[in-house]
Amino acid sequence: MRSACGKGGHLGLHRIYRVRRLLAPLRDELFQGLRPLRLLRYQHTAERIVKACATWFVGFLGFSLMFKFQPAISRIFVVISAVTVTIGLLAWRYAFHRFLQHSKVAANLRQRVLFVGWNDESQKLQDSFEADAVRPYEVSGCVTLPGSQFHLKPSVPVLGDTRTWPRSSRST
Repeated sequence: MRSACGKGGHLGLHRIYRVRRLLAPLRDELFQGLRPLRLLRYQHTAERIVKACATWFVGFLGFSLMFKFQPAISRIFVVISAVTVTIGLLAWRYAFHRFLQHSKVAANLRQRVLFVGWNDESQKLQDSFEADAVRPYEVSGCVTLPGSQFHLKPSVPVLGDTRTWPRSSRST
C-alpha cells in the first residue's frame, strides 16, 4: 500500500511544526486586516488578501508537488480556484467596504487626530485628510502650548492649550 505522505509513510511532528511555523506569518498577515482601525482602508486590506491568496496558491501547489498526492491534483484546478477565491474575496471586501463607508458605523471607526500647534505642515495634513474619500481620520482640533501663538490661523477648532488638553480631548 502506497502512502500519500511520501517515501517513509510517516509525517513526523517536527514536519507539522515546521509547516505551522511557515504558515504563522501568513495567518498574522491575513488577520491584521480585521482590526477595526483598518476596516475603512480597502487598499490596505486588498493587498493583504492578494498576498494571502498568492501564498496559499504557491504553498498548496508546492505542498502537493512535494508530497506527490495520489491521485494528482490538477494544476489548472489550483490556478482556477486561486483566481476565483481572490476575486471573490476582493469583491466581498469591496462590498463590505462600501457598506461601511456609508453607514453610521464609519464614524466610530475613524481615528481622531488632535494637533499640538498649527503650521503649514498641519494644514497640509488636514487638507489631505479632507481630500481622502474614505476619511479614515477625523481632525478633532488643535491645542497650543501655554503662552505661544499660532503662526497660521487654524482651519480647525482651537481646543485651548496643553494645560486644558485632557478636558478638551474628552469633550470632542
